[in-house]
Amino acid sequence: MVEDEPGAQVVADILSEEGTELYLSVVSLGEVYYIISRERGERAAEEVVRGIMEG
Repeated sequence: MVEDEPGAQVVADILSEEGTELYLSVVSLGEVYYIISRERGERAAEEVVRGIMEG
């Protein structure tokens, strides 16, 4: 979803449904940060992680 890959809209639709709970391991969150940081820089990675954490 972060990189707008195929299926991203399906995931976004599911997550936007009322009552949907999201669980994400710290390891997966770190992987998201690492990949975005490497491709777009630390500032972008921090913004993405912040967005995930805020829900």
